[in-house]
Amino acid sequence: MKKVFSFLLLILVFTNLNAQVVNDGQLLKSDFWIYQDLETLSLESKEVLFWDTTPVSVGEIKFYLKQLDYEKLSQNGKDLYNKVYDYLYTTSYIGGKNLQSQGIEKDSSTRFSVGIDFNPEVYFRTNKDIQSSVQYYYENWPLSAPIKFGVSDYVCLELDFFLGKNYYSSTSADSFTNIPLSGGDIEYEFPRFAYGSFGKTYEDWGYNFTIGKEGFSIGNTTLGSIIYNSTFETDAYSVASVYSPKFKYNLIFSQVTHKSFLYLHNFNVKILPNLKFSIT
Repeated sequence: MKKVFSFLLLILVFTNLNAQVVNDGQLLKSDFWIYQDLETLSLESKEVLFWDTTPVSVGEIKFYLKQLDYEKLSQNGKDLYNKVYDYLYTTSYIGGKNLQSQGIEKDSSTRFSVGIDFNPEVYFRTNKDIQSSVQYYYENWPLSAPIKFGVSDYVCLELDFFLGKNYYSSTSADSFTNIPLSGGDIEYEFPRFAYGSFGKTYEDWGYNFTIGKEGFSIGNTTLGSIIYNSTFETDAYSVASVYSPKFKYNLIFSQVTHKSFLYLHNFNVKILPNLKFSIT
């Protein structure tokens, strides 16, 4: 009984670590809850912000959060602001090594974080002749372990290792769970989501450079991205960004398929506090 309790406690600790940020260089996935909350705050404060391309670094999101006038928000808005603020400014990591002796800034340190996520699922269909509605690209893995490594507030690396089913077993008419039940069901192409991010935010501007695999999205619409689909399985991408309160520019190079690539420029200009112009 004690072993079971210790195991559950260990899972809780790692899950809690994964729920917090490592440093300002960490990217937040395109479907992360914080973007919707920031959009709500942006609408209430009548202050447009720039995240037409995601994922965005924690440092850049902090920069945008500072553009919002806290005192002008309603009580619900302030509660939402506090929720976002608490998440962004609460860091967690395992271990830390001071690098001052190696000539790096005084506040520099290496930071390492491991999370464990459990998402087992069971499906039921009354008729196996009906094509499976389970989406391989959107399904949750039953077990995943995001690993993050950061250096000070400027560099972050993340790999999302997982145990899950491959495309063929996921879409099979006999599939009733996302848990692989045999060796032939296991997806061996992992990590699916990975990146290296480097950047820094100053008082009135910032920059970021990212090389990543999967999860990149262009467009912030009700129907999702109509330019670049975040479910591209084979994609690798790099993004160089420069941003300020009035302007943001992205230089994007992305792999769509094994033989197809996109080279894009993305411009965002704030014309008025509640009006911006974007072009890709």
